[in-house]
Amino acid sequence: MLTAKEINAKIIAIYEKWRSEMAEKSPQFLGGDFSNIFCTGVLENWSNSDIRILFVGEEATWKSRKCYHYAYSNELPECQKWILDQINSQFYDDSVRKYRSAFWRRMRAINSAFPNSAICWTNIDVINTAKCRALSDKDRRQLHSCDTRILREVVELIKPTHIVLLGWHNTSLRHEFPELSEKVYPKEYGNTEFMKQNGYIFKTEYKGAQVVFSYHPRSSQAVSNAYKDRLIAILKD
Repeated sequence: MLTAKEINAKIIAIYEKWRSEMAEKSPQFLGGDFSNIFCTGVLENWSNSDIRILFVGEEATWKSRKCYHYAYSNELPECQKWILDQINSQFYDDSVRKYRSAFWRRMRAINSAFPNSAICWTNIDVINTAKCRALSDKDRRQLHSCDTRILREVVELIKPTHIVLLGWHNTSLRHEFPELSEKVYPKEYGNTEFMKQNGYIFKTEYKGAQVVFSYHPRSSQAVSNAYKDRLIAILKD
């Protein structure tokens, strides 16, 4: 496998390709009403770990362009560095105070259940609104209108052993992984009956990686310790 430095350079190239497409199709997403681009990366332990867990959130409330004025050429490297610092501090540096949100607690609980695992964190929607409001369904469709499917390309590059989606991701998932979307919604898109039948956790696979869908950790269906324990047990099965 490539080194972390080589992987991170290739990740930036994927995001750059997407950004160039977006500048032509929907340039408003690169303006002041939205955040900087959530450009993920991997730490040095990724390439040498037998267990590589990729956490996929939906969208993050972070780094408004109105507050963080990166030069165009520096935006992706700077955002990637920030994310790598967050991964290192929250999973591997015991001297740093830990975030207490349900999202971070759930990721750390899964990490603790897999000793010596390597962690990567990304979001399926790589920007959010500057006003910290959820993207509209229209925004998501436009955001994923490019030929470049960032999450799919990143997954194929970094080769995780486990992919944990902390949310079902509906609209965005249909673009990035239509074959997975069809498994999550076997009857019709948006029909939640299948989720309920599976206790709001669904496990499948993609190119040898375990893929587990779960509700967002702060949702009423997923907040309990029993749900967390069942999610971890399913990941270990």
